[in-house]
Amino acid sequence: MTRRTPRTLLRTVSLAQRWTQGWDELRKDAAEIGFEPWVPAHSRLFAEWGRDDFALGPASSDSTGNETRSRYTYVGAGKRFDAATLGALVQNFSFCVLDAKHPLAALFKADMSAPANLVICAAADAFVDWLARETWVEEWVATEDATKHAEISPRARLEPGVLIGPGSVIGDDVVIGAGSRIGANVRIGDGTVLGAHCAIADHVQIGEGAVLGPHVSLGTPGFGIVVYPGSRTPRQRMHTGSVSIGDRVRIGAFVAVDRGVFADTVIGADTQIDNHVQIAHNCELGEANIVCALVGLSGSTIVGSRSTFAGLVGTKGHVSIGDDVVVGAQSGISRDLRDGEQVKGYPPRPMNEALKIATLTSKLPELYERIKTLEKQLKAKGEGA
Repeated sequence: MTRRTPRTLLRTVSLAQRWTQGWDELRKDAAEIGFEPWVPAHSRLFAEWGRDDFALGPASSDSTGNETRSRYTYVGAGKRFDAATLGALVQNFSFCVLDAKHPLAALFKADMSAPANLVICAAADAFVDWLARETWVEEWVATEDATKHAEISPRARLEPGVLIGPGSVIGDDVVIGAGSRIGANVRIGDGTVLGAHCAIADHVQIGEGAVLGPHVSLGTPGFGIVVYPGSRTPRQRMHTGSVSIGDRVRIGAFVAVDRGVFADTVIGADTQIDNHVQIAHNCELGEANIVCALVGLSGSTIVGSRSTFAGLVGTKGHVSIGDDVVVGAQSGISRDLRDGEQVKGYPPRPMNEALKIATLTSKLPELYERIKTLEKQLKAKGEGA
């Protein structure tokens, strides 16, 4: 798995700038849109909400590059956690939101020893989305020539029409094709080549020696849908993560890699991705994987190293695929796959079994005719007896 480069560019904003009255103001706003959050009476959480360094998402890094503790997460109603597991999770975050419909919510409400950093509210996913919107720092929009605020190597080559946002760092011998847009605070390593008309969102990291074909999109929001209380209209949820691309990764034309909800979507070093591939939010791919054309990896798919996905493969969300796995063409992955498995089809079957079934399936018309002939022979024999 690729090592994530520590970054100090995590989107942060002082909550005091938005809610000058602290928790009372937040509770008032939340109640107006139907969330009704609950916290233990002994909670000290909201005394800390004025911190200027409050950040959304899991692990970030401080100014020295040391990773800090994750601060913010939530548990939806469908998560299967027992009390011990949830308790351990809450300890690793400064702030945890639990859906009121979760089986453990009533237990925590009745227990005055509930963790002080726990919030219980109706529709946790919608509450978290609303909170993210309130604390989100707007993405960079070009209103001037921002390249003067970027660090661009004199050895980099930019074709006409390239736009680079402030705070970005472009390494030596980087080539960026015509019409590409590079967001703010992007890192592109030495020797990386981007084709024409690529769209790289804010805070994306690309390693050294990578090759991106034309019309590649990195860091667009993932396809996450939230329905707010009292509303029948679904909305796109906020995504506050980004995308991290390892060294020597090849990405073909018209590939989209979505940014994560909180953490980054990660593509490991030496991975080869063909044209027209979709990699959804929160996916993590290890090193040296091969992803062929028209593959779609659903959200939070975790892949080890050296695995191969043939064309037209799709995965359901939240599956884990091990090292050295081979998935045959036109397969649907609906379960976890162990290291070294070779599968094909939907549901995925061992490769040899799937090929045998495919061969027999092609003979069904012939077998059907033989069965009809045998039935006629048996009927005639019965009538003549």
